[in-house]
Amino acid sequence: MYETETHQLLTQLQTIYWDLMEIGPVDRNPYYRSRIDALERAHQRVSHDIEDCQQILDEFASELAITRGALTELVSGKRN
Repeated sequence: MYETETHQLLTQLQTIYWDLMEIGPVDRNPYYRSRIDALERAHQRVSHDIEDCQQILDEFASELAITRGALTELVSGKRN
């Protein structure tokens, strides 16, 4: 159960960072890339140790909410 939720959270967050790299300020790309790399490492941790799932969920859940909000604001600003 936790494994699926963890992979979904990490994938959603990676997708948001890829989207931000495409539409966001170019000077933020190194930061976004570093977060994508961290998420890829987290995916590997899940695959290697299922017990890490709860820790990974705790680590990245708030980041997902914050980053999703940043993407929404950025997209809304481009529409106006």
